[in-house]
Amino acid sequence: MPESLDIWKLLAKLGIFMFGMFQMEESVTKATAERTIQALNISTMLLVNRAFNQPSRQLIFTLKNVLLTTVELNLLEKLTDE
Repeated sequence: MPESLDIWKLLAKLGIFMFGMFQMEESVTKATAERTIQALNISTMLLVNRAFNQPSRQLIFTLKNVLLTTVELNLLEKLTDE
């Protein structure tokens, strides 16, 4: 891995990105409930969300084994199983 790559900065930016995607989902849900958005816009937003969100989640899932200790991994498993 290149020395210039700061994995923690990458993860922080990835977290900010995923938070933005979550906010977009909430906005779409609200706009749908208020009937201020067209069905075509909803499907387009969901496709864009899925295109970025799924690879981000996979990257985080992969990196957790590298970055977390055994104790932290066990705790994460308990938290995500519930």
